[in-house]
Amino acid sequence: MLNRRTATAQAHAEPAPAEPSTPVPVFAADASTARIPTDLATDLATTLHQAAAHLTDRLRRRSAPR
Repeated sequence: MLNRRTATAQAHAEPAPAEPSTPVPVFAADASTARIPTDLATDLATTLHQAAAHLTDRLRRRSAPR
């Protein structure tokens, strides 16, 4: 049979830490993967290039003779 009793409140629980933890560096030697920093301009340029290529492809298919 399952235990259906709720957990009791813990009055002696530890409070939240006063200071936030330190941020992870961009490259950490002990990490399994490295973070690769990118800036907004690079991301926007890549997205714009992909959208333009997709639109060009769609227009070529639409205007191609059948």
